[in-house]
Amino acid sequence: MFVPRLTVLALFLCVLAALPLHAQIAAEFYWNTSDRADTVIDFGVTPLGVPVTRSFTVHNIGTVPLEIPITDPRADPFYIIINVPEVPPQAPPKEEFSAVEPLPYVIPPGAERTFGVRFAAVAGNPLLPADVPTEALLQLRAVDPNDKLGPSVDWTFRLRALKTTRILATNRPVVRFDSVYVHPQPSAPTERYAIANVTTQVIDATVRPLIPLTPVVGTSEITVIPTASTVQFTAESVLDWVFTYAPRDRGTDSARFVVAFKPSDALPQDSVVSVIQCVGVEQGLQVSNAVGAPVAVKVIGDTIDFGNVYADGRGSTATIIMKNAGNMRIGIDGESRIGTVRDTNVFVVERSLRDGGPSIPEGGYDTLVVRFAPTESGPYEIGYVIRTDIARRPIRGVPDSVRQLDFVLRGFGLRPEVIITPTSVDFGTVVLVPNCTSSQDRTVTIKNNGNVVLRIDSIRVEPSTVTVIPNKNFFSIPVGETSPLTLTFVPDREGPITGIVRFYSNALPPTIDVPFTANVVLPDTISVALPMDAAARPGHTVRMPFMVQGDRAALTDRCTFTTSYDPQLLVYRSVFTEGGGAEGASIIRASEGIPGVLTMELQAPANFKDRDTLLWLVFDVFLGTKASTEVALADQNIKFGNAGCSSVLNVRSRSGRFQLDSLCGLSYKTLVDTRTTLMSDVLPNPAHGIATVTVMTSQPGPVAIRVYDSFGRLMYTEDDASTPAGMHLYPVDVSAFMKGIYLVEITQGRRRSTVSMMVDE
Repeated sequence: MFVPRLTVLALFLCVLAALPLHAQIAAEFYWNTSDRADTVIDFGVTPLGVPVTRSFTVHNIGTVPLEIPITDPRADPFYIIINVPEVPPQAPPKEEFSAVEPLPYVIPPGAERTFGVRFAAVAGNPLLPADVPTEALLQLRAVDPNDKLGPSVDWTFRLRALKTTRILATNRPVVRFDSVYVHPQPSAPTERYAIANVTTQVIDATVRPLIPLTPVVGTSEITVIPTASTVQFTAESVLDWVFTYAPRDRGTDSARFVVAFKPSDALPQDSVVSVIQCVGVEQGLQVSNAVGAPVAVKVIGDTIDFGNVYADGRGSTATIIMKNAGNMRIGIDGESRIGTVRDTNVFVVERSLRDGGPSIPEGGYDTLVVRFAPTESGPYEIGYVIRTDIARRPIRGVPDSVRQLDFVLRGFGLRPEVIITPTSVDFGTVVLVPNCTSSQDRTVTIKNNGNVVLRIDSIRVEPSTVTVIPNKNFFSIPVGETSPLTLTFVPDREGPITGIVRFYSNALPPTIDVPFTANVVLPDTISVALPMDAAARPGHTVRMPFMVQGDRAALTDRCTFTTSYDPQLLVYRSVFTEGGGAEGASIIRASEGIPGVLTMELQAPANFKDRDTLLWLVFDVFLGTKASTEVALADQNIKFGNAGCSSVLNVRSRSGRFQLDSLCGLSYKTLVDTRTTLMSDVLPNPAHGIATVTVMTSQPGPVAIRVYDSFGRLMYTEDDASTPAGMHLYPVDVSAFMKGIYLVEITQGRRRSTVSMMVDE
C-alpha cells in the first residue's frame, strides 16, 4: 500500500512525542544543617549497650521523583554500609551500623526527606570491643524510580561512633589535618574535638597544655581553644574544643592533648588522650637545569633566559628540566603561554610537561622543551603558566595564588637591519674614451638600523659582464651607524646599461638588490666662453659667468680650467655655483697661484647639471694703469672628465673681456670721447689710514693735489710734474688727520676739480 511521505513523517513525530523524555535528576545530601559540606556523621560517645541514632536528609532538586530502592540484583547496591579503607572489608565493625527505616526511600521533586542511621553499641561481643572508635562508610545511590539502571546521584557519608565503659571518652583519639597548605588562606582550617561524659555525675577535669610530639621553632603551628586549664563536665554532657593548624613550612607536625580526671575519690586519676596529627604541604616546581642549543640559556629563579638569538626564524631550543621540589604530587591540568601575540608566537612548545604524564611525583622530574624562534628584533617575554589540580584535591587552606605555577620565558631577537640609500644608482651619461679607462663614481650609504653588528659579507654585480667596482667588498657596521660605499662604473660599450648590485649580509633578508643604470656615449666637443662685456666700477665686484654647453658638461662630473687677467684691475674673490651646472659640486681648488692667473678645479657628487652656465667667477675691481683687460682661456688648460679620465671632451674656448664701468658718475670711455678735461674722486670715502685720490685727465700736464681742513688750513700737498693723459692714483696718508670733513683740490693748469673727503678715526 502506498503511504504518502508526509503521512510517514507525521507518524514518526507522533511516536517521538509518545516516548518519555530523559529525566533530569539532582539531589543534595547532608546531615549537619549548620555545615552541609560535613560528610562525617558523628554518633558521639555512648555507654556500652546504649544505641544512638543520627539522621541524614535528601533534598530532591530535580524534576522527577528520586528513589533509594531495595538493591536490584542486576545493579550495584543503592544503600550499603561498608568498612573504611583502613579496615579489611570482611571485618565486623560495619555491622554495628544499620538503617532505621526500611527501603525504599522515595523523595518527590522539590521535597526533603530525612532518614535515620543507628549505631547499635553492642555489648558482650568480643568481635565488637568497647572503647575502640568504630567507623564505616554509608554509600547511597538515588535514581529515577522508572529508570533504576539509568542516571544516578551518588553520595558517601563516613560514620563515626564510640561505645565506652569509661565515664569520659571521645570517639576521636586521633585528630587529623592530613594536608594543609603552608600559610593557609584565607584562614587556617579547624577541627572540632568533643569529649562526652556518659554518666550522670559531675566530673571536674584538668586540661594540660598541648604537648608537642615534633620539634617546635617559635610559636606552635597547632593551637587549641578554649585554653582554660580546668573544666567541669555536668551529667551526660559534651564539651568541645577547636583545634587550628596553620603550618609555616612543609612537613609533619603533631601534639598530644590530655584531659585528666578522677572517676571517684577511691579510684586513681585517669585521662582522655588524643593526638593531633598534621601535615603541612606545599606545591613546588623549580627549574633544575636548562640546556640551550645553539645558544646557551640562563636560569635566574623562575626565569629562563634564551639570551640573544638571531631573528632568522630558525631559533634556539632549550631543554628545561623541572623538579617537583614540594612535598606533594603535582597534578597538571594544563599549560599555556601568556603574553602578546607577537611574543607568544615565537616561543614554540615542542614538548610540554603533560607529554610526560598528567602528574609529577614528589621529588620527581619532568622535561619541558621550548624553541625560541624570533623573526623581529628586540626583547620578547611571556609567562608560562602550569595549571594544577590542587583545587580539586582534599587539601585545606589552598591560596588562590598557588592554583597555578608561573614561569617566565625571555629572549632577545638579534636582527641587523640594512638600509641602503639611495635605493637605486644612476651613473648618468658616461663618455667612453678610446685611450683612457673612463669611469663614473657614485656613493651609497649603508646604515645598520638593527640591534646587532651588521656584516656585509660580499658584493656581487649582475650581469657579470658589466663592470661596477665597490671600493670594499666586506666590512662591518656597528649598531645605529652608517658606512659610505663608493661604486665605480667602468664602461666598455656604447649604449644604455642596466643591472643590479647585490649585497650579501647577516641581515634579514640576507640579500638586498640595488638596481643601477648608465648611458655610455662616445666623446664629443664642448664650447666654453667668458663674457665679452663684463664691467664694474672700481671698489666693487664683478660676477663673470663661465658658460658651457650644458648637455655636454652633463656628461662629466669634474672640471679643471685656468684663466689669466690683469692683476691691477681684477683680483679673484670667490666662486658662485648655486643655480649653475656645478651646483652641489665640491671646490677642490680655487686660487691665484700667481697674481692674475686663476686655477679652478671642481668635482660634483654626480654629473654636472645640464645648465649652460657652469658657475660664476667673482672678482674685486681696482683702478689700474689700464681701463680694461682680457680674461683669457686656452683650450689646453680646460678639461672636463670623470673618475677614470681627466679629459673626456674636446674643448673649444673663447676668452672674455673686462673693462672699468664708471668713475665719478661717467664712464672712462665717455671721458675720452667727450674730451672732458679733468675728473677726480676719493676712495674709500670716508677714509681711514690711506685714502686714494683718483684723477682722470684727457690732457697731459702737471697735476697738483691740495687737502684743506674745515678751517682752510693746508693739510697735504703733492705735485706731479709730468702727468700723461689717462687715469692716475695718488695715495694720501690721513692717519694723522683729525676726524672731520676735508676738501681735496686737484688742479691741472687752468682746470680745477674739488671733492669732499670724510676722515673717520
